[in-house]
Amino acid sequence: YDLMVGVVKSEAYFSLTSEDAQYGMEADRRTKILREFVRNTYTYHQAEILATIINEYTDWERPVQHPVNI
Repeated sequence: YDLMVGVVKSEAYFSLTSEDAQYGMEADRRTKILREFVRNTYTYHQAEILATIINEYTDWERPVQHPVNI
């Protein structure tokens, strides 16, 4: 089973749909959510921060397509 672990000030799992929790989310949706987070959290270097987050949370060992796309 996959496991997502993190430490946050407040939980936001309710922001995910049941489909997101079960099947994962599309890259476009992930990028949109992360872009909004970066824009609301940081003032400077937003593009660099977003690129770093996306790079760190991409599984480069298994770059397979999402099951919904197959």
